[in-house]
Amino acid sequence: MKENIKIIILISFCCNFTFSQTFRRSFDRQDNGSSSSYGQGYSFESNVINVLHNKESLFLQGYIDMFKATKDKKYLDKFIIHTKRVQERRDDNIKNLPVSQISSFGSTGYSDPSPLTGCSIYVSQIASDINSNSKAWSYNEDDCDYNDFATVHTGEICYPMAQFVWFMQSDPDFMALATETVPLEAQTVPSCNGTTTIGTYSGFAGWLKCRLRETLAFHQVQWRKMKNLFDFADICAVPGVGAIEPGGRYIDGNLNSQTSIGRVIAMMYLSTGDAAYHCQLTDIALTVHSELQENTVTVNGNSKPYYTWFYSWDHSCREDNSHAYLTMEFAEACNQFNITNSYTGDFLFNNANMIRFANTFAHVMYKNPTDFWSTTSGDNNDCFGGTASSPFHYAFLAKYNPYVFQILSDQLNEPALHSSSGGDLKQYSQLALLQSTNVALNPTNGENYKFNPIEVRTGHSPGSNVYYLASGDFDNNGLTDFVSVDGGINGQSVFYSYTPDICVNPNIVSPFTVNNITYPANCWVVAQSNPHGVINWKGVAAGDFAPSSVHAGDEIIALDPNGTIYLLKQNGGTPWGGTFAEETLSTSFSWAGITSGDFDPSNPGEEAIAVTTNGNVHMISYNAGLQVSGVISNLGINQIVGITAGKFDPAPYPQIAVLDNSSGNIFV
Repeated sequence: MKENIKIIILISFCCNFTFSQTFRRSFDRQDNGSSSSYGQGYSFESNVINVLHNKESLFLQGYIDMFKATKDKKYLDKFIIHTKRVQERRDDNIKNLPVSQISSFGSTGYSDPSPLTGCSIYVSQIASDINSNSKAWSYNEDDCDYNDFATVHTGEICYPMAQFVWFMQSDPDFMALATETVPLEAQTVPSCNGTTTIGTYSGFAGWLKCRLRETLAFHQVQWRKMKNLFDFADICAVPGVGAIEPGGRYIDGNLNSQTSIGRVIAMMYLSTGDAAYHCQLTDIALTVHSELQENTVTVNGNSKPYYTWFYSWDHSCREDNSHAYLTMEFAEACNQFNITNSYTGDFLFNNANMIRFANTFAHVMYKNPTDFWSTTSGDNNDCFGGTASSPFHYAFLAKYNPYVFQILSDQLNEPALHSSSGGDLKQYSQLALLQSTNVALNPTNGENYKFNPIEVRTGHSPGSNVYYLASGDFDNNGLTDFVSVDGGINGQSVFYSYTPDICVNPNIVSPFTVNNITYPANCWVVAQSNPHGVINWKGVAAGDFAPSSVHAGDEIIALDPNGTIYLLKQNGGTPWGGTFAEETLSTSFSWAGITSGDFDPSNPGEEAIAVTTNGNVHMISYNAGLQVSGVISNLGINQIVGITAGKFDPAPYPQIAVLDNSSGNIFV
């Protein structure tokens, strides 16, 4: 087997609490570092500008998720304060606030909001919405397309609020706080049914339920004004009659507008038991099912079912990734809480539906590491230009397809853990929630993705000191093996190769027999080398370095800090008990790191690129024995801590990337 690069990274989060705490620190840093001079994120921005409907929902959802992940009450205190401020910015309340707290309003006062440049023709419309006491949040999109209230944005703002109401009735962790006093700022709130003062968490949940009912009722009455038509009127009177067409589809509008508000209705139905909400949920679910198209994709030889659907009723373009999660979350709310069809009693959505949605994200929308297609159909032909800029919205799908967890880890771990500027808050909270509840590590659909991660031991002996990891087909049996170095064996180090796929259960701690074959307890171990006195190895790389006449399969090159180069060739193809033959080449170099790739097209095998502590670059190859070139480059750096290789640009040959610990720069 010959591949240009063979790299595998295993990230094992051994402690869920520690992992959650890490994201907790990132979350708090971003929260406290908001650009708003008023604190608590964006909640003092006007509801007339674009930032409110999007950012507010991320903060609010983040508080809910972080509380579920950490059980820390301060996140619900934040949620309550933030929710109160957002409710103050509803159209019927915003005019009661000081002008100094409302950005994008003109000096003449509340009747003259100043829209974005080029949108002045909408001033009167926005002012009218605010002064007519609408129960929604008017907003002004960047391109002036929408200067109105819309269900998709109401749904985004209200969904975490509706979750809080429901959890205060159903979740023991929330319910335990029922008699806790709300923060001082939230003790005075906009009126709902005459309530303007709040004392406890329970009282706040009751007031918020009242406010959400007002907003849903407003959309029911005002639907004809909306850009995205969404009619609740009379839809429950006779199934399929009223504001929906004969196939159960709402007139005009987009599916994500309905499912966005549908998530809110689902929570409100659970909280109130209102039969009208149940009917509305049923009709929205029937609309979704009428639009979903069933497809299959082949993954590793297995057929995976998935869904695709259109953005708009005229079927001019597929749903884009920036909105697809709304439909998936609506289905998840129905499935998670076993909401039934109000007409037939059948479940609106089930696990099979959710597995299809999860496969859509994991195997169709996901293009390659940290990159996504624009649409649910796996292409970029999206007339709205949507991208999965917020893939954390899809975290809940991990329990239906564990590969989703790895996708999100690849995409979000690095910025969430290390970025100084941070990103959207929800990426921290969703990942903390995901890890803390072990959803991804306990898949319900029976698939065993080995990169979950598998519960591999950190070493092969007590007190081991394991380091370096490379992968390749060392025994030439078609399975990818791993190799690591255990430096904790009586002051010596041993190379181990192992193949998890041969294990019936990698956690078995005693020998076991299957089909008359007795496997050792450490069933994944394929081979081990002789002990070496070297402990501080300076790098390990794998590749098809030697011709097949010398050794069939891949080999390992390891660098001794004293300058010796080792070539390890695995013997035997049995599932365990193999050994390594070794060849060595002595040099006077002080090595710092190594990587592998096909750097020399004239050589039928692969090569290794190694760097010394003074920045010199050498090529290591195999031609009737190990060979090392002279200096082929000098990087001019002397604190090298990492090296890798790959095709980092469209050039037809691989490059190397080196990390300098002194400057923090990466040199390619």
